[in-house]
Amino acid sequence: MKQKLMWHPDARLYPVLWIALLVMGIGMIFFRIAVDPLWYDESYSLAAAGQVVTEMVPMIAADSHPPLYFIMLRGMVVLFGNSVFAVRSLSALGILALAFLGFFPLRKIWGDRGGLIFSLIVLLTPIWL
Repeated sequence: MKQKLMWHPDARLYPVLWIALLVMGIGMIFFRIAVDPLWYDESYSLAAAGQVVTEMVPMIAADSHPPLYFIMLRGMVVLFGNSVFAVRSLSALGILALAFLGFFPLRKIWGDRGGLIFSLIVLLTPIWL
C-alpha cells in the first residue's frame, strides 16, 4: 500500500513562513486603509471617542457595544488624531493580534501547521464584509 506524501516543513522553516505571512497580511490590511471615507458606524465611533471618558460611558450605555473599544479608540484619537487611518488602525491592530494567536498559543495546541493555517485564514479574510 502506497502512502501519500505530504509536505512537512522543517521546524526552522515555520517562523520564516509565519513572518512572510505576517508581512503579507500587514501589507494587505494597511494597503489603501484610508482611501474610502468613514462609514456611518465608524463616524459614530469617532464621535463617541471624541467625548471625555466620563461622558462617553453613559452615551454608549444605550448602545449595544461594550465601552472598551470606544475607550481604546479614544486613546488612538488622542495619540494619532482623528484621521481615517488612525480610526481604522485600531481594528487593523486587532486583526494582527488575532493572527498572532496562530503563532503563539494555538501553535502549541494545534501544532505548527494548524497555527499557520489559522493565521492564514485570519489575514486573508476580507475585512470589508
